[in-house]
This record gives sequence, structure tokens and C-alpha cells, in this order.
Amino acid sequence: MSLYSHHSGSHYMMSSRLYRLSTALIFLCAVAAAATLLTSFQFNPDPSDDDASFALRAQHKEAHGIKVSASALGAYESRRSFGENLARYNIHPVWLSIENKTDEQVAFLPITMDPDYYSPYEVSYRFHGVLSFASNRARDEFFLKRQIASIILPHSKATGFAYGALDNGVKYAHIVIAGKDHVEIFDFALPVPGPAFVGTNIRANSIYPDKKIEELDILPH
Repeated sequence: MSLYSHHSGSHYMMSSRLYRLSTALIFLCAVAAAATLLTSFQFNPDPSDDDASFALRAQHKEAHGIKVSASALGAYESRRSFGENLARYNIHPVWLSIENKTDEQVAFLPITMDPDYYSPYEVSYRFHGVLSFASNRARDEFFLKRQIASIILPHSKATGFAYGALDNGVKYAHIVIAGKDHVEIFDFALPVPGPAFVGTNIRANSIYPDKKIEELDILPH
């Protein structure tokens, strides 16, 4: 066999491998694109279990006629209730109930809870499909409808969600309610269902099981 024939054969084999590889990659990309397109047409949220899950474990705080309840959703709860994988895009919904027992309207400021909070349309847009117009519109309306109102009228209650950045283990929520001449602040450390993380659920008796925990008084100098 001549040197030319050897090189020609090697070049042909390499070209054939590259062609098969390129074909396989194109096929996989096509399958992924088809799956994404199909998913974009499917929008099936299920908020039917909300009251029995995150709303039931909500923490409550009250001051000067304002009562705030808050609960952070886990990734599974979020996906079931909203019908989309919000955690994939670093979005963490926090359920809130704000009751205004005063004679004046008050305002909830979501940017104080999370400077990186998302508007409902920003959340919905993450899941828009190119051709799924009806599903896109349904998503927009659903996320907008579930956002908590920013204005709470006198002697009324607002319930809904604020969309913050994703946290694991514990979600710290700094809730600011502003009235005409006063501001009320409610700080929450909300447990997030999911894997256990270092630093959460630590108890002294589990670290020192055979030790007696003494009560100490710190006396002023």
C-alpha cells in the first residue's frame, strides 16, 4: 500500500467518525429542543395542598395592629404549587399573610425582604416557550395573581407570595410594613424543607449528651 493510500484511508475514517459524531450531537440537540418545546406547552400547577403544607407551618408575629405570617417553600412544594421548577432558576417563593387591623392603609415593601426579588413577570418569563402562547399567558396570569398585594387597606388581609432568591436550610425574611407615620419590622428565620445543612437544628444536648447544661447569669462589671 502506498503512503498516499494510507493517508487517504485514515482521512476517510476520521471524516466518517466526525460525521457520525456530528449526526449524534445534532440528534441529541433536536431531542432536547423537542422536549423543551413540549414542556413549555404543559402548565399544570396544583395549589390544592398549600393550606396543609407551608401555610400550616407558618410563623406569626404581630405589632401595633399589624400581623404577619410567613413560610418559605421547599423545592418540591414550590414545583407542585406553581407547576414549574422555580429552584432551577434560583427563585424562592415565600408565602405571606399580612393583616392590617389599623384604621389606615399600609404598604408592604418586597425589596426590603430581598434586594434580588423577582417580579411575577420575571418569574413567568423563565418558563415561556417560543410557540406556547396560551401557556405563556396562563403562566403570566397565574404568577401575577399569586403575588401578595403591596397595599393593604384598613381592616383587611392580604395573602400571597413574594419571589426572592433561593436559600437552602433557612430563609431569612426581613418584612417591612410602612404606614403614614410609622414603620413596622418583622424578622423571620424560616425553615426550608429539604436536605439538612451544617449549622441548622443544632442542640447543645446532642453535641454534649453526657453533660449537664448549667444556667449562667452574666453579672455587670
